[in-house]
Amino acid sequence: MRIVTAAVAALALATTALPAASAASAAPQDPPSATDGVWRMDGYGTLLVLGGGALREYQTTAVSCVEGDSARQTGPGTYATPDGTALTVRTTPGRAHARLAADRSVGHRWLTRIRALPAACTRPPATDPRADFDVLWQTFEENYPFFAQKGVDWHAVRDRYRPQVHRNTTRAELFDIFSRMLRPLHDAHVAVKDGDRVFAEVRPGTPAPNPCPSSRPPRPGTPARSPSSPADRPSAPARPSPRPCSTGPAAPSGSAGPPRASSRT
Repeated sequence: MRIVTAAVAALALATTALPAASAASAAPQDPPSATDGVWRMDGYGTLLVLGGGALREYQTTAVSCVEGDSARQTGPGTYATPDGTALTVRTTPGRAHARLAADRSVGHRWLTRIRALPAACTRPPATDPRADFDVLWQTFEENYPFFAQKGVDWHAVRDRYRPQVHRNTTRAELFDIFSRMLRPLHDAHVAVKDGDRVFAEVRPGTPAPNPCPSSRPPRPGTPARSPSSPADRPSAPARPSPRPCSTGPAAPSGSAGPPRASSRT
């Protein structure tokens, strides 16, 4: 869930989003709690709607509002995401601000109460692939901070790829265009996902993490042990590894992964 991470700019393809108004207005008539209402998160255009037994997320830009993830309420100010993460929302005195914390994160996010969702969140989502393109481009324009460090002219990227998108562009074609747009970033925190397809690109030469200590190369300057050294003489049968270790190469970028069109920084 994007609200759990500290630095995330993400979106679902607009063609798969649901009208935000229906989600925000479907709450049962339960007594309101201190956390019920609409909240703006500090950064990344994220809005949260709390109430009716659920937490609902919306990702906004200057040109869009796309419904995101949700979590079910488990108690006063507490929620559980589909992957089991526990979220806690606590208001400050006056209830104009609140703090969002996740049990899997040491940090927290500050929330500011707002009167209502923006008008864009009450309209049905656009189904034109050109609108999908504009949502992705604008999301990175407003939230991604490393274009200069990466040597990427994001406006030039738009000028190059926007004309390639038209009313009849297929989802597969749009996925490929998004992948080509984001490949030069070589950012492990950026991914494009849709259905069973996922694109992710890391910096060339980056090794994949490996949990097996025996498979890690020795540090420079570490003296080699002699086979007859007492440290290398087994004194007891070796225990099996508690979990399997992989010593093979990393999976190539662009391999299949979980569903969802998203990008995170």
